[in-house]
Amino acid sequence: MSTPTPATTAAASQKHPVDQVPAPGKLAVLSTQHVLAFYAGAVIVPLLIASGLGLDAETTIHLINADLFTCGIATLIQSVGFWKVGVRLPIIQGVTTTAVSPIIAIGLATTGGEGGTEALPAIYGSIIVAGLFTFFAAPYFAKFIRFFPPVVIGTVLTTMGITLLGVSANDITGFADGTPAAKDLAYAGLTLAVILLAQRFFKGFL
Repeated sequence: MSTPTPATTAAASQKHPVDQVPAPGKLAVLSTQHVLAFYAGAVIVPLLIASGLGLDAETTIHLINADLFTCGIATLIQSVGFWKVGVRLPIIQGVTTTAVSPIIAIGLATTGGEGGTEALPAIYGSIIVAGLFTFFAAPYFAKFIRFFPPVVIGTVLTTMGITLLGVSANDITGFADGTPAAKDLAYAGLTLAVILLAQRFFKGFL
């Protein structure tokens, strides 16, 4: 029987990166970043739907509240887990923009292109049915994950990001009283500059 060397003992004692807990300062920054990224994505979806269906401010606020509430429930289920449900990882469960176009299409189709709050019951029913289907199909779909290599997953994620370019462009080139909004252009330019500088000059954690 071979005797374990100090190197192998140290390697065995190291935790997998997924199980490692960062230092308190780094953990606070990463947690804040995660929440902000989640919140922006969670709020933009009901805003896009409300805009596409011509919903009033009160209904839009209702959609945002419902969105955040259900995201919280889903986060608890995924993080804590029960029985065979939940990944049991420190994640925040958000929403996806891929559902925006189908939701708007359903709402307009059921109201003859008029939209409004009359479209919401059909949308809610469609989401419930789709959610149940996804829940029960997930265990079987997981068996096909080997047919989705990184190049396929990366392409899907890239496509999802590209679909948001139109939304970003509308925000950047917003018009007020017939003239381009200078503050929107300034915000967009500053955001782009920060991203480019961070990618070019920062390394590691930053």
